[in-house]
Amino acid sequence: MNITFNRDSVTVMLANLAGNTIIRVTTETTPKLKGGKKNLMQGEITKITVSSVQIFTNQNTNGYNNKRLKANADFKLSPRAWGERVAGTPFVTHKGKDYLEVIFNKVIETEYFRNGKSIAKDAIEGLPKSKPASDTDGVIIRTYALESIRSLRAFGNEYTT
Repeated sequence: MNITFNRDSVTVMLANLAGNTIIRVTTETTPKLKGGKKNLMQGEITKITVSSVQIFTNQNTNGYNNKRLKANADFKLSPRAWGERVAGTPFVTHKGKDYLEVIFNKVIETEYFRNGKSIAKDAIEGLPKSKPASDTDGVIIRTYALESIRSLRAFGNEYTT
C-alpha cells in the first residue's frame, strides 16, 4: 500500500497494536559527510537502512522503561532529553516534527546511493565511521523522523511511500 507517513497514517497502520510488536522499518537519510562544502559528495549520498525494531503503544505503562527495568532493577527513569512524548503512542514531537520511537533490534540491510546510483560504502569520501549503538541496560532506543520513513512492515502488511 502506498501512503504518506505522518502521525495519522502510522496510527491507522498500528491500530491493532495493544502493547508491543516487532516491525520492520526502512528509512532514507542523507548522511552528513566530513569536509563540509569542500566535499564534492556532500548532499549527493543517500543511505537506505532496513531495521528490525520493537514498537510499543504504552497505553497503561511505559513499555520502553519496563524493558529496561527487567534488564536492570536499579534503572531510574530520566526525563526525555528532547521532544515531547505523545501519551499512549510511540510518537515524539519536537519543533513541529513527528518522530517514531522504537527499541532497536538490528540492522537488516544498508545501501548507499550517489545521485540515485548504487555506491560502495568505502567509496564515499568523508563518511563518518559508524558509532556503536547507545545502549542502556541492553535497550537501544531509536527515534526516526516520520519524513525519513520509506516503508513499514507490520502485522503482515507492508506500507510504502
